[in-house]
Amino acid sequence: CRRVRNRLMGVSVPFVHMKALLFEGSSLDNLTQAELIHSFIDIREDLEKMAYASYMAEIVDQMTEEREPLTSLFNLLLGCLLVLSEGHHPDVVVRYFDVNSLSILGYRPQLDHCVKCGKETDLTRISAIAGGMLCTSCGKQEQTSVSLSPGALQMLRRFLVTSVDRLKVLQVS
Repeated sequence: CRRVRNRLMGVSVPFVHMKALLFEGSSLDNLTQAELIHSFIDIREDLEKMAYASYMAEIVDQMTEEREPLTSLFNLLLGCLLVLSEGHHPDVVVRYFDVNSLSILGYRPQLDHCVKCGKETDLTRISAIAGGMLCTSCGKQEQTSVSLSPGALQMLRRFLVTSVDRLKVLQVS
């Protein structure tokens, strides 16, 4: 479809939501029909938005198996692209995508209690290696943990229970 005179060239650009009919080829699939649903032209015309959208697409590409359907992750990516194209702050959209994609892929961070001792108060540090929040005393022992403000922790928790279409109404300082 990338030939100059091909009628499908308009839908074969990055960040296009479409219904497509593909035939499996020997090395690449062949696109034979496509119906454009959303063009996301505003993302392609804004370098910052395109960088954030590329980041989210790369996460999906690297964290999933080829030809393995994962509808919930696709819907999350599509929803985040829609919110991003509507002008919502890109940092908020990407952090929302990060925490929710981790959850969908089975790497949801533990945000309600310390992953080492189980304490539910004084959660001040987060560690990717430990898998979530650490209290002050356990955080001192974990070299890879980083400080997390109470507001940031609250927002991460809120991200996990908020649907992507409600992301626009969240107030993030």
